Amino acid sequence: MLAGHEVTVYNRTPEKAETLREHGARVATSPAEAVRGAEAVFTMLSDDQTESDVTLGDKGIASGLSAGAFHIASSAISVAFARKLQEEHGKAGSRVSERSGRRAAASGGRQEVGCHDGRRQGCH
Repeated sequence: MLAGHEVTVYNRTPEKAETLREHGARVATSPAEAVRGAEAVFTMLSDDQTESDVTLGDKGIASGLSAGAFHIASSAISVAFARKLQEEHGKAGSRVSERSGRRAAASGGRQEVGCHDGRRQGCH
């Protein structure tokens, strides 16, 4: 925002987004609203269920993200759910890069990043 980027934010607890509004962010009322027209969207969520609710749920990211847009999922998700995200984004023509922050790997100092662009596994 300070560099002139337009930023839209969403938080499941709306009050937590207010500080960002004070710094120029637009606060959305749903994940789908937050990502409309975005080139990239970031999520940092605690587990598979929360990422699923925000991304694939009613008014979720998947329902608002444009084809060709990029979802960077920095959430603590399982390998199985990371594959599901890849599949769902591939169907919609959007792309996903997931850190797959599996708690055991994260607590051991290892971070893993995967990417899927709808055509191939393993973007670099």
